[in-house]
Amino acid sequence: TAENIDSVMAALEETPVWMTCPMRATDEEKENHAKKRKEKEAELIPQFRELCKQNEVNLSELGSEEALPILLGRFLRARRYQIDDALQMMQEHVKWREEIEVVRLRNPENHNDSFEQLMDYWPGELVGEDRDGITVYWERVGTLDPGSLLKQLKTEDIVKFHIFKQEQSLADIMNHAVEKGVYKGRVAVMDLHGLGWKHMHKEGMNMLKQIIRLDESNYPEVLKRLFIIRAPAAFTAIWKLVKPWLDTRTLAKIEICGYYDFLEALQLEMELDQIPELYGGGLKCSFNPRRGGVFCGKWDGTAKTMDVGRSDSTEISIDGVEGQIVHYDFGTEFYDISFGIFFVEEGSEEKQVVKENEKVNSHQQRVEGTYTFPKGGRVILFFDNTYSWTRGKSVTYRVRIEGIQEIEGEGGVNSGKDKNNRKIFSSSERPPKTKK
Repeated sequence: TAENIDSVMAALEETPVWMTCPMRATDEEKENHAKKRKEKEAELIPQFRELCKQNEVNLSELGSEEALPILLGRFLRARRYQIDDALQMMQEHVKWREEIEVVRLRNPENHNDSFEQLMDYWPGELVGEDRDGITVYWERVGTLDPGSLLKQLKTEDIVKFHIFKQEQSLADIMNHAVEKGVYKGRVAVMDLHGLGWKHMHKEGMNMLKQIIRLDESNYPEVLKRLFIIRAPAAFTAIWKLVKPWLDTRTLAKIEICGYYDFLEALQLEMELDQIPELYGGGLKCSFNPRRGGVFCGKWDGTAKTMDVGRSDSTEISIDGVEGQIVHYDFGTEFYDISFGIFFVEEGSEEKQVVKENEKVNSHQQRVEGTYTFPKGGRVILFFDNTYSWTRGKSVTYRVRIEGIQEIEGEGGVNSGKDKNNRKIFSSSERPPKTKK
């Protein structure tokens, strides 16, 4: 509509020409823009601060006295130096912080059990530095599985986890700004390898929209640059949904790169030796391979990852006695796998079929179940990839054994031995055997 066009044109007039393609700006253009911005903010920040005071906006909990001018400048830029609009934004921000109790959320101990699970799961890490000496945030978005994540956790818990991460990031950036005397923001890189239609998950998209609105309302100008790399075909459809949710200033900071031609763009913000080897740089670092994938849930214990080669199979063997219960839970990254369960009675070699070997969509939703030992013997969890000639599979799994209570043996009741005087191990004492 004409009204929308006028709005976009007004936004562009407030945005330097080079910011519509900021990655290609010359040093001179950046310096001129920074100089003009500094002059404008030197004039407006004292006025904005006085206006906040007149309207009884409590700024004391938002940062130190040294950091306050930087904070006010961020909100002014977010509202294109319209002081009344910036005041309204600040009032809403302070009210939001009080309602959500952001100060409490800064402390990990004030979160519920989902916090530690998300810390272990979320595929985002700070690695290397940009040209201003600020750590770069790398997130492998394509490895996230919103379906399995939201099946087990509340959106509210994930949003609170995001707030914790934002508060941490902002504190780091603000400390750097106070020390250096200039605010820069953080460079972020989103790796979309593995992005597919599962990421069009309805609840996942709603959560993403909520987080984007939260960030743009409460964490303005935190982002310096965002590189989107290794974008597959599915990204086009997802981007059409996401793009309207973003402010024009945010869009101006985003550079979308192809699947292979991203290294040159990254070097505009960081040296080659600060880019991980995975992406063609010289920084020796390893991203945690267990982050992302199918969300493994709330079990105690540690998830493990194993590879099942192409045209190959792997089995996990668990010894137990009558009455013990095996809990299993697994997922694969990107592709399906065949799965079956067998039981071998003690003293026998015959495999009894408990669950027929068949394909499961473990890359879309985790597979879980239990099995109770009918008598002493061993349970075999069988992962079969013999049907795939071209692709190996990565399986993340957890196995937990429980259920032994009163057991008569030479050691007596609850002696930790079975009727043949053999020690009974818990899953934490003896890991399951893995066999090719």
